[in-house]
Amino acid sequence: METGKTHSYLVNALRNLPRDNALSEVRHHLLQAMNKLEHVNKKRARRANQQPHTNQWEHIPNYGLVDPRQAKQVIENLDQMIAMEKARLENIITNRNQEEKEEKQKSDYDMLVDWTKNQNK
Repeated sequence: METGKTHSYLVNALRNLPRDNALSEVRHHLLQAMNKLEHVNKKRARRANQQPHTNQWEHIPNYGLVDPRQAKQVIENLDQMIAMEKARLENIITNRNQEEKEEKQKSDYDMLVDWTKNQNK
């Protein structure tokens, strides 16, 4: 919010105020308003300087700072990362199922061998 016009109005009011002792309280209030206005402007400037310049950037965990204007590229990269993890998990599940199948076949074979040994005795 711009306070330049307000400041100029207060300065004009002080200039146009007659040098009368009866108006000293009015002069005091105008000066107080100008000081308060300066204080607000300094506060705004300090806040603007302290505000990080990355306010237009977003931080995505395990990805880093990202410019929102490149959101499409970021989403595509994240989709690729998700697809890679999904493929890795499916590979793990496939290997595990295959190992279980081989163990079952092996145990079936062992059971058949044991049965035939018992039959031959």
